[in-house]
Amino acid sequence: MRLWDDAKALRRVTLWLYTLVVVCLCMAGFKWLWESPYFPIKKIHFYGQLAETDQVKLAEVAQRNINGNFFKADMNELKQALAKDPWVESVKVQRMWPDTVNVFVVERQAQASWKDGGLVDAKGFVFNAKTQKSVPEFSGPKYMMPKVVAFQTMAQPMLEQQQLSLKQVEVSERGAWTLVLNNGVVVKLGRRDLQERLQRFLTYWSRDLQPLGSSLVYVDLRYHDGFAIKQNPAKALQANEQQQSEQVSNALPESE
Repeated sequence: MRLWDDAKALRRVTLWLYTLVVVCLCMAGFKWLWESPYFPIKKIHFYGQLAETDQVKLAEVAQRNINGNFFKADMNELKQALAKDPWVESVKVQRMWPDTVNVFVVERQAQASWKDGGLVDAKGFVFNAKTQKSVPEFSGPKYMMPKVVAFQTMAQPMLEQQQLSLKQVEVSERGAWTLVLNNGVVVKLGRRDLQERLQRFLTYWSRDLQPLGSSLVYVDLRYHDGFAIKQNPAKALQANEQQQSEQVSNALPESE
């Protein structure tokens, strides 16, 4: 029996031919959409609280990395290009019909500068950027920076109760912690019991240490239940003379 005499076989062949035609049309349509100049991306919108990021620079990066029309442009390539900006912690991009790309940016928060160059963010990540904000300086191995940020988060509210703040935090290769406060006083905490030792310092600050004024050089808390101090001899002598002068002045009777 010839093929054209078999109705069932002809239906099957016809179905396959229709299917092939539909597939070819879909592929041609997809290729036309993919290559078409009629669907350009005209707008790029940025969202997020961007205090430090250069939005003009981000926009230029986006323009350079959007190749093709609305359908062809590679969003992963765009995302990777934007993520190279040191201030960008994370980025998400999405198409919005008919001609827009939305970019959602989360900016890094600078917690401190790093002594060897760069900044430290809220997660302890060291990145290469500069800021105009006044931030403390951290020094020590990079892998210690997350712990330093965690310590800063714990210590700053405690210090603020005494009108103090951190100016520098140093962690040595052996893990010894040293603080420099905003008044210039050095606080040596050692390698353990950091919170307990800081609390001990603050307990004695107002009554015993703050009255020493600028003569106080450092407070060493690397002891079980006490501390040692060092004073600048010249400033200590000057402070004592001033205190004695005030006492004498207060002791003199008022003239009538």
